[in-house]
Amino acid sequence: MCTRLAAAGRIGAVLLLLGPTLAADPAYATGQADLAVEIDGATLRGTDPDKAVVVTVVNRGTVTARSVRLRVTGWVDSEVMNPATLRFCAADDAETVPSPRPTAVPSLQVSIDRTCAVADLPAGASTALRATPRTAANATGTVGKLTLTVSHAGTDARPADNAASSSLTLAGPAEQDLYVRAWSVPAEVAQPPETGAGATQVAAAFAAVGAVEAARAAAVPPGGVGELRFEVGNRGAGLSGGMTVVVRLPDQVRFAETHPGCAYGTDHRSATCTYLDLPLVPSVDDADPGDRVYSALRFSHLLRVADSAPAPATLDGGLLRVTPVAAGYVPGLEAVALPGNSTGLRARDYGTAGEAARFEVLVGAAAGTAPEGLPLTGRSPGWPAVLGLLLTTLGLLLAHLSRRTPHPA
Repeated sequence: MCTRLAAAGRIGAVLLLLGPTLAADPAYATGQADLAVEIDGATLRGTDPDKAVVVTVVNRGTVTARSVRLRVTGWVDSEVMNPATLRFCAADDAETVPSPRPTAVPSLQVSIDRTCAVADLPAGASTALRATPRTAANATGTVGKLTLTVSHAGTDARPADNAASSSLTLAGPAEQDLYVRAWSVPAEVAQPPETGAGATQVAAAFAAVGAVEAARAAAVPPGGVGELRFEVGNRGAGLSGGMTVVVRLPDQVRFAETHPGCAYGTDHRSATCTYLDLPLVPSVDDADPGDRVYSALRFSHLLRVADSAPAPATLDGGLLRVTPVAAGYVPGLEAVALPGNSTGLRARDYGTAGEAARFEVLVGAAAGTAPEGLPLTGRSPGWPAVLGLLLTTLGLLLAHLSRRTPHPA
């Protein structure tokens, strides 16, 4: 008996070491913020002065990130782009005066280094910061490079995603310029027409019932299926011969169906859809609503929410990114067959829409499973933390029994 309890004590000691290790997995750590930063819209066009570079800061942790700061470093070609317009905050509280960048040959490249304060981010929240660079010369190609770094007052759970880098590129006036616009699931239960009396009527109906309330009522329950809708359009001056669309879904969400042309990840949380022969004409050339030539396509994918998803909750982390395929001569535009999950239409002006877009999945309350109150956000603790706590408790119990049992003289 004593031998068995002594062995149990040794097992308990091992569990005491193992339990906290699992419980403290940074991905599920309690009491820590987890900031991440991403940059979109870095392909600019001199003919579109309102195109913005968008920096998104998200807190995937479990507590509010306080004293958040964003640092912007890198370089720009000052002959082409005004470095003073690359500001993502209303005011910078620390800045190094742009200075000539050491290069092998004489150039007008200048280094930039500025830091600004960002509002505190609660767990699961995100904020988008925009800068609208101004160009002063006609040029194409790479005209700069930015590195964005975020920090906060506490210890970050995953420091590796606290920084992101991207080149600044100017597209030529005759090139394609694809955008993607996503609708959260199912945050918009209807889409008003572009123009006309119908648009006014639908807008009035939405104002009467409240779009947010309507979306909440239509939220996807745990185990249910929702529809992700997104639009890809060409607002450039050149023909796009095709595209690649990458879709990343939030945690607790999977694709409920598959489509030709799409390669899915093993966990069905990601997909890469390649359409090599799916041309989009410039929106200015998409004048006849009766033909089969389109400047934009509306896609639809069915998604399934996990049975174990928290509810009510807003599952964030959805991401769409579109990359154009170089356009050559595309004969017979009207003979091109659209994918079965798409509809052709004319490209619209969505303002800040760029080559990437984010979306959320709204999960409705499951009866008897969620208390009243604000919706949950962010990731759930998951099994590693639960298992770690159970192992720790078991280890303490076995070690206690081993100490209390008297050993033979």
